[in-house]
Amino acid sequence: MKAKKWITASLAVAGGCLLAAMPASAAEVDSMNTYMSVGFGTDTQTPNPSPVLPNSISLRSVPSALSFGDNNSLSANTQTFSLQGPDTTTRYVAVKDTRTGDNPWKVTAKASVLTDGSTSKFEGNNAAIIQFNSSAKAYHGNNAPGTDNNISDLTGQQGDPITSNYSVIIPTDDSSTTEVFKSALEGTPAGGWACELTDIKLIVPGGIAYEGAQYAGKITWSLDDTL
Repeated sequence: MKAKKWITASLAVAGGCLLAAMPASAAEVDSMNTYMSVGFGTDTQTPNPSPVLPNSISLRSVPSALSFGDNNSLSANTQTFSLQGPDTTTRYVAVKDTRTGDNPWKVTAKASVLTDGSTSKFEGNNAAIIQFNSSAKAYHGNNAPGTDNNISDLTGQQGDPITSNYSVIIPTDDSSTTEVFKSALEGTPAGGWACELTDIKLIVPGGIAYEGAQYAGKITWSLDDTL
């Protein structure tokens, strides 16, 4: 059985500054700060650094950091935030199985509590929710899923070797385990398989977040060699 961990959410804000001319003899009477930072990146998938081994099954790729914005407005009502950054439409969780015969397996997800690193948290009855649509796919080769035409459709019928829950909801409570996709009941043959994630959203309850706070967490993707 293999288990891989990944995913945090936070991005950067860029501020500005004000310059003003003063007489040469002037003394500073007041000052304020505008904090600045900037981040750059185009990676949307995090690969498994370990090689594919014979007679084994392993996670090969999961989404890189998911960002839902760093300057959102506060609200007393429930808010839904869409994925931001490079390629905001699609992510993948990919599996390679080199075992002989048909073997069962499944991939589940668990999300940590979103916290600002101090006392503010989305927890308990106020836990946030990660939500996305999922589709079972075939995965070819070893490059990042979604490149080089390495993702192909299955039939979408009962006889497909893998299945996925079309609408996936993951509470960020650090305890709930959600099934994402799995082999058929009788197992799957050797090959590459992926779950395509689309319409990725973060849903947060109203009246919990603080002005200026940046919340982060992680999703742990776990691969089990049983159903």
